[in-house]
Formats: sequence, structure tokens, C-alpha cells
Amino acid sequence: MAKRKFALVFLRLMAGVVLVYGLAVGAGWMAGQFFAKEQQLQTAASPIAEPMVQAEPHAEPAATGHAPTEAPIAAPAELEKTPLAEPLGKGWASYAIAMPSFRYRDKSIIALIFDDVGVQKTRTQTLIDTKVPLTLSFLPYAEQIQRQVRAARANGHEILLHLPMEAIDVDAHPGPHALMLDMSQEEIQENLRLNLSAFDSYIGVNNHMGSKFTQNADAMRIVLKELKARDLIFVDSLTTADSIAAPMASAMGILSGKRDVFLDNEDDLEKIRAQFTKLEEIARKKGTAIAIGHPRPKTLQALQEWLIRNENSEFMVVPLSVVLQERRKREDNNHPE
Repeated sequence: MAKRKFALVFLRLMAGVVLVYGLAVGAGWMAGQFFAKEQQLQTAASPIAEPMVQAEPHAEPAATGHAPTEAPIAAPAELEKTPLAEPLGKGWASYAIAMPSFRYRDKSIIALIFDDVGVQKTRTQTLIDTKVPLTLSFLPYAEQIQRQVRAARANGHEILLHLPMEAIDVDAHPGPHALMLDMSQEEIQENLRLNLSAFDSYIGVNNHMGSKFTQNADAMRIVLKELKARDLIFVDSLTTADSIAAPMASAMGILSGKRDVFLDNEDDLEKIRAQFTKLEEIARKKGTAIAIGHPRPKTLQALQEWLIRNENSEFMVVPLSVVLQERRKREDNNHPE
């Protein structure tokens, strides 16, 4: 009898322990659910951070005849000073967009370069999404530049580095680490290499501003020797008629050229359309043409209109490297050794 009572007491005690344990576990689970719900509500109520607003590339230029007024870039990002790499890169051919000659046989071929790319991301994306092979010249201090460059190359566009150089206008600021004439040779080389290390996959450079710098043979020789050592292309934006950069580059054996037309010297839609017509005339006469424009709304509108109008026409937009190689080939044929 005593054993039976002891067994009943023991069973009741064990049942109580199990009950208490179960209640504790259940209470803990309910508390966890409650606090998790509170955390979700707080997260949902938290404000979402606004995306960074990119600065406009630069003020709209006024008309100055053959070249635009050079204006300061608004709030450029500072380049991070990294150690200068010794390797000189793979050369322009490694990053050129290949196009067999039969594709543009019997066509007048045009290279469309867009400068100041990368700072205003929405407009840069519009150019990246364009279905013809453009040549996009990225400012080396644009933010998230490598990501934009990769997207552009994935869509079949060639890449230039838009190299900041000194302008004649003392109030025009090319941006951080620009090449200036009051620098020593070592300082020019350091800034040049710093800019060239900002991103990769470009075929060469063209000058950002530079109306003063590109007139100076000694200064340009420093730049062009570095580009030749790296086997890079040079394109003279021709921001001054007095530039000696393009003929000097050609004499040094660098694959090079200069622009024929500025598309948006004036930010006026009808005048931009007229510049596209001028571009057609040059391409029709010479067989090749190089134009430079900027990622501005009116320029982008005129570009899309022109591309639609000239689909399957006598003109064909090709990568810059194709135009430069065709020009060199024709020069060699006209002046055989």
C-alpha cells in the first residue's frame, strides 16, 4: 500500500515538472514571436535612405565657334591615391570591340564619342542601353565607375578615359588630379598614372578640357610617351584649333585621331540636329567621321532620332577603333613606302 502511494506521488511530481517545463517553453516561444513582430514593424516604419544624387557633368557651354567653352565640373569626387602600378596594361587591342570589315562594306562609318560619362548615372545608363556601338569616355573621378564601365562593355560599347587637362579659361576647373602646365614632369606623370589607374578596360584617352595643355609640345610629349608605352589610343577632342596633340601622337606612331564635329556645342535641339547633318556630310565625303557629344537630354533626344532615321542607311555607327584603323589603312594605301 505504501509503495502504491509513493508511486502515485512520484508520478504526480513528474507530471508537474513536465507541465511547468511545457508552460515555460510555450511562454518563451510566444515572447519570441511578439518581439520578432515588433522588430518587423519597426523596420517597416524606418525611413528608406534617399539615393545619392549625382552632380551634373558641367555647366552647359556657350557657343564659341569650333569648340565649346570649357566649364567647371560640379562637385567631382576625389580620386583615391593608390600606389602606381608598374605593369603597363594590355594595350588598346585587348579591349577594342571587334567588327569584321564586311559588316560595313559600302558604308560611311561614324564613331560617336560621348564625353563626361559616368557622373550623371541616369543619362549614362541611357547611353549604355543604346543598341549601336558607341564610344563612351568616362571621367576618372566618377563614382562606381568600374561597375558602369563593365555594363557598357557588356552592351558592346568601347571605352575611353576622359583625361582632365588644363584649360585656357582660368575659371575652368577640369577636376581633381588634372594635368597642369605649372607642374613638373614628375608631377604630370604622377597625376597621369593616377588617372589611368582609376578603372580598366579602356582603349585609350581623349582630353577633358585641355585647350591650354594640348598646345604645349613638351607637356604633351610626357603624356604621349606614357600612352605609347601602354599601347593606348589618343583622340584629340580639339578644344582649341591650336592643339598640336593629334599630329604629335601620329608622328610618334600612336593610333590616334581627332574629332570632326561637336554635336552639342550649343544646347539647342535644332542646332544639334544640324550638327548631325554636318556629320553625315563629312562621313559621306571622307568615308569616316568622328563626332563628340555629351549626355544631355537634348543631345540624347537628337541621337535617338538620328539612329532611327538612319537605320539601314548609307551610314553605320561603329566603334572608334574601327574608324581609326580604317583611316590608318587608307593613309598607308595612299602613301606606300
